[in-house]
Amino acid sequence: MRAHSMMQRNAALWGIGGLTGEVPPTALGEEPFGWITEAMRALMMATATPREGKEADERAAYFAAALQICGQSDDDGLRIYQWQHAFVKWVSATAHLGRGEFSSAAGVLERLGDLPDELLDVRVLSLGAGLELALSWAAPEDFSVATFESKLRQVFAEADKRRYASAPGLAKLLQRWHPTAAAYLALMPDPIGACSFAVRHVMKVGQQNLVFDDVTLPPVYACDLVLRALDFDLRRDFSFIQSDPGGSRRKKKDLLQQVGEVTLWRQPISAVRIAYGLLSHRNDTYHFRARSILVTYGIRPTTTALYPMMGTLEEVERATRDLLEGNLTPKGLKRKMLEAQ
Repeated sequence: MRAHSMMQRNAALWGIGGLTGEVPPTALGEEPFGWITEAMRALMMATATPREGKEADERAAYFAAALQICGQSDDDGLRIYQWQHAFVKWVSATAHLGRGEFSSAAGVLERLGDLPDELLDVRVLSLGAGLELALSWAAPEDFSVATFESKLRQVFAEADKRRYASAPGLAKLLQRWHPTAAAYLALMPDPIGACSFAVRHVMKVGQQNLVFDDVTLPPVYACDLVLRALDFDLRRDFSFIQSDPGGSRRKKKDLLQQVGEVTLWRQPISAVRIAYGLLSHRNDTYHFRARSILVTYGIRPTTTALYPMMGTLEEVERATRDLLEGNLTPKGLKRKMLEAQ
């Protein structure tokens, strides 16, 4: 029973299984595994649900369920060890990020503190959540991209030196739960080689729009995905699209992927997000890399379709180019993005 419980928990942590079947109860004196599996099930259900239209509310509800389970683990007085303590903080921060509750996520991560070196898995996850938050427009001033980047570099360097650790394994774990952070580590100067596969999540947009190497996106859907990737909350479905009667819905299904026993809605990433993180550094090498990335991946789709948010996309492009040309600071870009939402 204990072996089954641990296998179920591990599959859930990696986001590849443990989604069905009864969770075995925790025997007296044993480390509690059940609530961990239940919390990860809620996260897996959330990440299987698109952040689009009516499903956005369902996705947010799954994240709320994960928060409730984490809260109950404390309320029930379970014997929480250091790994579990760190884990519950990571789940809570990730759920808050998924709900767009950036201040709450920051509060959780600030209380987490430094973790023992040997806890590589939960270290990479919590730092990934921190980097994801630092790359958002609503990040607190003290959440620095450079700080989380440096700490993640350290974790991967340690993993390369430890016989029991695997840098590629940590990269897969990070990419499963924090794909934006993994993509940033793959595209920054002196990138983390183990994360190189994560660039597939970054959209290439312009005259043609492509993501995951093999999914071609209709222009209007690509416009929607770019704005959603930049934290614009578009709570509507696609019936308003006059020039694309069905193509977007079909492509929406193409973003679903089977990961082990679990369905995952792959979340495309805007290169603007990565470039913003790079330009927040006071380093010309990072600035040159940001420009190169935007040339390669683009800022927004080129389309003459009737897209009601085109004005917002044009503002995103203007602000990004102002940042590249030195006419706007990273803080200024954050402010413009928040004002446009």
